[in-house]
Amino acid sequence: MLSIFKVLSSQAWEEATITGIIPRVNDDCDDLGIAVYKYTDLANVCQELYEKSDYPVALEFAEGSYSEQLDWTEVDNAGGYPVGRINVESLLADLVLNIYSFEVTQTDKGVEYKISGE
Repeated sequence: MLSIFKVLSSQAWEEATITGIIPRVNDDCDDLGIAVYKYTDLANVCQELYEKSDYPVALEFAEGSYSEQLDWTEVDNAGGYPVGRINVESLLADLVLNIYSFEVTQTDKGVEYKISGE
């Protein structure tokens, strides 16, 4: 089973658990859809888009949940990783398979993210 991942702040995820709708966040553009990523790119996404104080989490979805609305774009971002765009109004919290948190460490190069347990 292939998976796709949505990264958002832990506060946004808390809101989603109440409303059932995952809110659009800073990497979502109304005209381009909702951004999703591959597992191997999650730490880079956090590095590029989130602050340590955001306590980002990654939500795992089965790719089949949104396969008809999912398009992968060419690498056109600073991190050099592909971005999937799902052309729906919002993602549903009920479709989340797993939630991943990140270990955050301060290094001489800045803040680094690593999926907890890796």
